Order: sequence, then structure tokens, then C-alpha cells
Amino acid sequence: SGKAARVVGQAIEAQEWKSYDRLHLNGRKAPIDPDIVVLGIDDASMDIENSSALPEEIEKSRALQLMVGWPWSREVYAHVLDRVFSAGARAVVVGLMFPAASSSFPDGDKAFKAALDKYKGRIVIGADYVTAASGGYESDALSLPWDGLVPQSWPADDR
Repeated sequence: SGKAARVVGQAIEAQEWKSYDRLHLNGRKAPIDPDIVVLGIDDASMDIENSSALPEEIEKSRALQLMVGWPWSREVYAHVLDRVFSAGARAVVVGLMFPAASSSFPDGDKAFKAALDKYKGRIVIGADYVTAASGGYESDALSLPWDGLVPQSWPADDR
């Protein structure tokens, strides 16, 4: 009976993943809201030297210079925040996790923190639930942004 339960469980899980795939393939049919703009990180932005950016553009732009190579300095995100807020954004959701200090670009952390502080109250930054195993038990814990970017004080920072 244990084997039968596993087989049924696997079949249900497979069907769940198929439904999830269909949802992502077809999307939800919601009207487009012109007030929402999504900026994404794609292959071209991760390889800026081989993208449509002209060498002169890269030479003139600190943000584009920082986008040469991956991972980027977090200063890039500070520049993005400055640009989108100066363009009229009322709020920004950063759908990325920053759970620890940057080992490659510590100065970028300072610039990003300054931008997060500058626009406090208008930014939401990514957090996630992670599963950890300890002593044979699994538990979920909330993984918040590194406290060098968003202080983990009480009351909790609203970002």
C-alpha cells in the first residue's frame, strides 16, 4: 500500500507540474496595465559588450561599464533605481535576492544601500522562504535581504 500511495502521489505531482507548465506557457489572460513596466535581465544584458549597445554608449555610461561581465556590481541596481524614479516611477519591486554581502564588489553594496535608503518607502526587495535540514528535520525559514542593505531591526523595515 505504501508503493501504491507513492505512485498515486507521483501521478498527482506530475499533473500539477503539467498544469503549472500550461499556466506559464499560456499566461493568465489579464488586461495589460500601461502603468506597469517590467525590466528583465536577459542574455543580452548579461553580455553587454556583445549586445546592441554601442562601444561609445558603454564608454559614456558608468552603469553599462559595470554590466560588462557577470555577476554585476550592485551599483548597477542603484543606477537603475535612479533612472526609473527620475523617469517617473512611483514604486519599484526588485525581484532579486540579495541574502549576503557581495564578495566581488563591496563598493557596489554601498551604492545600492544608498539608493535603497534614498527611495525608502517606494521599493520592495526580494525575500524568500528556504527549506533547511537540521537534525533530521526540515523547516522553512524566511531568507531576508542582507542586513547591510536593509536593516533587520524591529519593527521590521517595510522594504
